[in-house]
Amino acid sequence: EQGKIVIPRMRFEPSIDNEEQHIAEMAAFFREQVESKKHLGMLVLFASGRAMQRFLDYVTDLRLMLLVQGDQPRYRLVELHRKRVANGEHSVLVGLQSFAEGLDLKGDLLSQVHIHKIAFPP
Repeated sequence: EQGKIVIPRMRFEPSIDNEEQHIAEMAAFFREQVESKKHLGMLVLFASGRAMQRFLDYVTDLRLMLLVQGDQPRYRLVELHRKRVANGEHSVLVGLQSFAEGLDLKGDLLSQVHIHKIAFPP
């Protein structure tokens, strides 16, 4: 099994009108996944910096485990992520969708991806 896609049932679509409610739901689902401790390496991607910041506002208590685009250079965030996972720690990379371009993380380094909004309309 290479992987599976899980689309959680959400009450709110990620539209501009519902963005705040959708991000709150997304943060709650993310929190459940983190607390389940099933995934060492995770990636959370956003379509905009505003959406990413709102998400971070909902998970301030988890901030120490989050490696957020813009806090440090990308190569350094990925290096820290690799070290954490190698040490058996949970680690989450957070960034804009472009952050994932060329990202090569295999196995436990990336076992779950959360995407705020697909980059094209349904």
